[in-house]
Amino acid sequence: MRKDLEDAGFTSIHRNLFSRVIGGRESIGRNIKRIEAALPECCAARVFTMTERQYADIQMINDEKSEQELLVDARRQLVF
Repeated sequence: MRKDLEDAGFTSIHRNLFSRVIGGRESIGRNIKRIEAALPECCAARVFTMTERQYADIQMINDEKSEQELLVDARRQLVF
């Protein structure tokens, strides 16, 4: 599953936590289908979306934003 998600443009934040910046609400369903297709039957996934305003309120402590995070200006972040 990890390889499938990375091939689909997701970034590994932690061992089992991936994120992806997507371009608006229309793309959410398509990305959820990608996750469902890659998910083995024995596993579960949680999907969390946030608006650009919510994302802007995240406080970075002792870290720098990644290239992907810098792209978030008017887009959404998909995290699971």
